Formats: sequence, C-alpha cells, structure tokens
Amino acid sequence: MTATTTNSTEIPVLHTLLSPFRAVGRFLIQCANNNHRLMTAQKLNAMSDAELAKLGITRDKIVQYAFRDVYYL
Repeated sequence: MTATTTNSTEIPVLHTLLSPFRAVGRFLIQCANNNHRLMTAQKLNAMSDAELAKLGITRDKIVQYAFRDVYYL
C-alpha cells in the first residue's frame, strides 16, 4: 500500500493579497478583447489576400486600417 502526500505551496495570505491584481489583469484583458478595432484587425487578418485586395488593403496595412481613426500611422 502506498501513501500519497500533497503539499500545497500556495500561501493563503499571499493569494488574498494578489487577488485584486488578478482581477485588474482579467479586466484589462477583457477590455482589449472587446475592442472593436482589435476585432476588425482579427477579421481582416482572417481574410484571404484576394478578399483584402477587393477592399483595397494589403496584409501589411491591416493594423493601420483598423486603427485609422485613432492613430496616423
């Protein structure tokens, strides 16, 4: 018969102190994922080169196109 011992390396106090930072990190990631400019860039990146050509965009200009209303690149 074997005995198994599980040692928890997580300190409960440290976990509690770090939880607000984890929450802020999750919030920022959620904000970035819901950004319409990022969604536009992802949608354009999924298109073929022929589809991009119909829109008058080259693959290397996708980011400039998606963020054109915010940045002058």
